[in-house]
Amino acid sequence: MSAQLTLGCIAEETGLACIGDATQTVSRFVYSEDAMQDDLAVVRTQRELRTVPAQAILTEPRIDPSGRSLLCCMKGELYPALAAVAAVFVAHGIVPDYARTPSYQEIASGVFAGRNLQLGTDTVLSPYVTIGDDVTIGDGCKIEPGVTIGSGTVLGSGCIVRAGARIGVASFLHYEIDGVAEVFGGIGWTLVGDDVIIGANTVIQRGTLGATRVGDGVCIGDLVLISHDVNILPDAHITGQSGIAGNATIGARACLMGQAGIVEHVHIGDRAIVYAKSAVARDVPADGRVSGVYARPHEMTLKAQARMFRAISQERKNEKNGKEGS
Repeated sequence: MSAQLTLGCIAEETGLACIGDATQTVSRFVYSEDAMQDDLAVVRTQRELRTVPAQAILTEPRIDPSGRSLLCCMKGELYPALAAVAAVFVAHGIVPDYARTPSYQEIASGVFAGRNLQLGTDTVLSPYVTIGDDVTIGDGCKIEPGVTIGSGTVLGSGCIVRAGARIGVASFLHYEIDGVAEVFGGIGWTLVGDDVIIGANTVIQRGTLGATRVGDGVCIGDLVLISHDVNILPDAHITGQSGIAGNATIGARACLMGQAGIVEHVHIGDRAIVYAKSAVARDVPADGRVSGVYARPHEMTLKAQARMFRAISQERKNEKNGKEGS
């Protein structure tokens, strides 16, 4: 199978409009932030179009003074177009089809694995563990019962994965076609560093086009959802029932407390703290402290709560005095 595709071939198989050189070849399909000159890059904004180095672009109709080659979809249909182009890359064998159900073989009592498993020394696989294709597990890992490790996952050395966790499962990139909901499961993979702890029933989705990354020494609690293309830097701490939406970044040694929610594309700086039950929709600087819905600097949240409680207390006093006066 070919290791490259022409833009004309992609346009023909997807119905997208090709503006520019249809004979231009590409071998990688990536988001603009990961793109190099010879890639086909997904561009979501005019600002990305100005800065991306790639010479082949998938985007909504835009003006590009530099004259690069564009694959254009209708406005508002970028994600359906992304899924269609990804399907072409899979069909031509450029990337593996991780949506396909692996041909599992029992490799130990109650442990089933697909093709090309690389298993380190002194790693313990408990019963009812399921492992997909092209998975690498480092030395000295402990995988508890009921864990699923999806295709294309790399798990570093010394990791602990608690019962029921699901690592590298299909992404959840939601879009609509003619009012019908669709979900793109991704053609990317999952990279987990060394000495990572992943809590019970936690879910880590694989990347849509690139990798979902979890750095060395990260500690993730129970019932956490880490969406596609998230980047968690070393030694971050993600407490139970937190949720991180797609393409977000969690800085080194940052801490998300219980039930924190991070909106897509948000960047949490190094050593920042997101307090419990906060919803973060804007970037948080390094060493920042935020809380509330939607999150703001923690001191501001505490002052707002104090004013609210004083107002409530005063209102109750007024009501009580009114009743006594009558």
